[in-house]
Amino acid sequence: MVGTGPGGRRSALARCSIVGYGGDVLYDRYVRPAAPVVDFRTRWSGVRRQHMARAVPFVAARKEVRTRRGSGLPPSRLPPRGRSVALRSSLRGAAWSCVDPNPLPQILRILAGKLVVGHAIYNDFKALKYFHPQALTRDTSKMPLLNRKGGFPENATVSLKRLAKELLHKDIQVGKSGHSSVEDARTTMELYKVVEVEWEQHLLLTPKQE
Repeated sequence: MVGTGPGGRRSALARCSIVGYGGDVLYDRYVRPAAPVVDFRTRWSGVRRQHMARAVPFVAARKEVRTRRGSGLPPSRLPPRGRSVALRSSLRGAAWSCVDPNPLPQILRILAGKLVVGHAIYNDFKALKYFHPQALTRDTSKMPLLNRKGGFPENATVSLKRLAKELLHKDIQVGKSGHSSVEDARTTMELYKVVEVEWEQHLLLTPKQE
């Protein structure tokens, strides 16, 4: 995220990336925060001043989104692979060219009815001011089975970078140009696939906690 407000301490959405089950990019856009950006946090976000010149205003897009919230989505424990997507907001950066004047309705159309995979995914939902059904959400930062396969304590919150290194044997989030949210989203989906069958079976057999 980028920083707004006094001292740039308030985080705001600046990018969002969504990839499909096979890693294909479904959405990749810059979004301009409502408040002036004080700190671009380029080292982590990958966002630079010139990106905001062609970004979509968040407030304008949000007006249209509000009319679409609250629509019921049928929960599904084992959605087909073609209905799975991985989401990453500007928490880790991205790259795009802006063509859609109202991005958030487009994001909702992509996510609606899909199994959404992410790492600390609720931070991304918060950045988007969006709610997704819990039954259709998979958070790789909260999968004990994934931690166990990586040799980490089951209840620990392990970074995406460390999980990728241990389980996928690849390095991500390196270099000085900032993190890539497309890379992060693809990595998250790859990690989910490592435990997909076992984890979905576990969810089927585990009673829902009220």
